[in-house]
Amino acid sequence: VAGMNLGLTGPGYGVLGQNRSTSDDASAIRGEALGTSGRTVGVAGIAQASPLGTGVYGSSSTGFGMHAVSSGDGVNGSALWAEARSGKTGVAIYATNNNAGPTLVLNNAGSGDLMQAFNGGFLNFRVLNSGNVVFRETLGQKLNFFGSAYGIGIQDNTMYYRINEDGTDLGGFAWYKGGTHNDDTLDAGGGTRLMTLGRDGSLSAGRFHANANSNRTSLFLSQAGTGPLILAYGPGDNIPKVTVENTGDALFRGAVTANGFNNSSDRNLKKNISSVNAQAILEKVVALPISRWSYKSDAANTAHIGPMAQDFHAAFGLNGADDKHINTIDEGGVALAAIQGLYELNRQLKNENKALQERLAALEKELSSLKRLAALEAR
Repeated sequence: VAGMNLGLTGPGYGVLGQNRSTSDDASAIRGEALGTSGRTVGVAGIAQASPLGTGVYGSSSTGFGMHAVSSGDGVNGSALWAEARSGKTGVAIYATNNNAGPTLVLNNAGSGDLMQAFNGGFLNFRVLNSGNVVFRETLGQKLNFFGSAYGIGIQDNTMYYRINEDGTDLGGFAWYKGGTHNDDTLDAGGGTRLMTLGRDGSLSAGRFHANANSNRTSLFLSQAGTGPLILAYGPGDNIPKVTVENTGDALFRGAVTANGFNNSSDRNLKKNISSVNAQAILEKVVALPISRWSYKSDAANTAHIGPMAQDFHAAFGLNGADDKHINTIDEGGVALAAIQGLYELNRQLKNENKALQERLAALEKELSSLKRLAALEAR
């Protein structure tokens, strides 16, 4: 059947078919391609009118406006073949919908893909019948938003996320839990903002905040519960190398190197201030066992000299109930008190020595007088 419509206006038809049957297989126009060549066509429609001519037009109230079925194999066995001629700007397939239903429905009851998109013979992406989308295995920005200012892409050994450069520190990347979409910057839409990565490189996750290239605090940690602020482990460690409690106490299982260490010793920070017996402390220091030893984690030929924490705690009862550590301010305080005790002892000895020397001088003077008296009596 050949039909031609030469009208330049109005909805003229070259061939018009109507089907009023209620049977599933009844057709208004049916074309079958039984040839074996590559692109044998059952029904072909070519629109040469401008701008909205239609090659094949199908309309239906309840059934299918156009129903394409293929029993062939591969691309050349396609149920529907649409082609936009080279050098033109027309669209191969144009679908419009004035109803409430979807404009395009893809249904694959088999194991094949729902959709495959080619360009220049290359398969650029596939939509699997599971709903997954597979992109061509090439490098590049695969998803683009607002042109290409926002996107997700693949580089060599790298997956990246891009955000536009607008000269401000506003916005960035955000992770939300719950809520609904809101157009405002970093608004979780009634949900919870779990983490943000700002344009300036600042990272915020819960109560963890790290800022770069800004005048704000570089690292901010907050713990509202009872757990520690920081636990830092080394390779294969079961016990953290560094622990920072939410009280501010820190434990380092290793050497700490610094140009100096300032203990807080402001009188305004202290309470329960009382004097000490320097002599008694000196006696305890004298009795305190001092040993040469190495930590089990020390390298070979590494040695230290000092007391054991248990002995220090038993002698002085400092640093609460902790008998596993020696507070540097306690160690320094004990040493200073012992020095004062030693100074006092030395001063006492000097005074006693001075008294003895004065007594000796008096005795020597008295002895000299007695010798002179005895000499006179001997005459």
